[in-house]
Amino acid sequence: MTTLLGLRAAAPIRHTALAAAFFASFAAVSSFATSASAAPDAATIKDASTHFEHGVQLYNEADYRASLVEFKRAYQLAPNPAVLYNIGETQYQLQNYAAASSALEQYLSESGPSAGHRAEVEQTMQILQSRVGRLEVQTSEAASISVDDETIGTTPFASPPKVSIGHRKVTATREGQAPVSQFVDISAGETAHVRFNFALPTASTAASSTAAPPEKSNAGSIALGLWIGTGALAVGSIVTGVVALHSGGTLSDDKSTFGTSRSTLDSDASKTKSFSIVADALGGAAVLTGVAALVFTFKAHADAKDEAQANHVGLHFQGNGASLEGTF
Repeated sequence: MTTLLGLRAAAPIRHTALAAAFFASFAAVSSFATSASAAPDAATIKDASTHFEHGVQLYNEADYRASLVEFKRAYQLAPNPAVLYNIGETQYQLQNYAAASSALEQYLSESGPSAGHRAEVEQTMQILQSRVGRLEVQTSEAASISVDDETIGTTPFASPPKVSIGHRKVTATREGQAPVSQFVDISAGETAHVRFNFALPTASTAASSTAAPPEKSNAGSIALGLWIGTGALAVGSIVTGVVALHSGGTLSDDKSTFGTSRSTLDSDASKTKSFSIVADALGGAAVLTGVAALVFTFKAHADAKDEAQANHVGLHFQGNGASLEGTF
């Protein structure tokens, strides 16, 4: 079949005939336009015809996704049942049977009883009945629903929408909340069921979410400072201890030297005692500071462990789906 609407034919379609047929088809349909819905002008129709021709060319090259974009743009510029047929045929080739069924159903509705390809479309619709099912979606709050990342509408639906058969990913999205997905198997002629529950934030939850995050523990910084202080005190204790030993040696030498005055001996003894006291004091301070540094070091490790436990991710299974949750 190589007619305007026979896109499933193997032979390519001539673009010149397409453009003329598009204009003629639109002229016939636009005569029914009401004042509330004015028909597009000639320039818009010409632009739509160009997109339509591009769509046919891409379809004949088996670039169905690009072809679908062009057909949809043509219909957006100048609504025409002929384009709906081509959209349905392209969706059929993409195995998006639910979208194909909806487009062809709309084609039958808009083209009326005199549609030249009604018999062919009705036959295709019979085939599509065995390739679609329905999906009943229940949500605790109104949410945007997509199937395999294509939006199909917002809950609540007036009736379960058509969905192509197969293993499908159903995603519910609400503003301000992370999308939630479930996987479901759609069988021909049957209705699958999924439910999404969105937890509304309580007053306490909202308050806690807006409150400033708790300050991180500075135990690690304190421990570092204490360890530096411990080192400095230890070095000071060692230095003054060496000086005290040297002063003690000088005192011993002066005592062994004949004629050393009493005042010299007293001075040496005083220096030795003073340096010894300072060395002992610095050593004691170094020990105390080291103990404090050790305590804060253990506390820093404990805080780091608690923070690591607080940041967790969990995989939860529910019905036919799974969700990933975590706190950070």
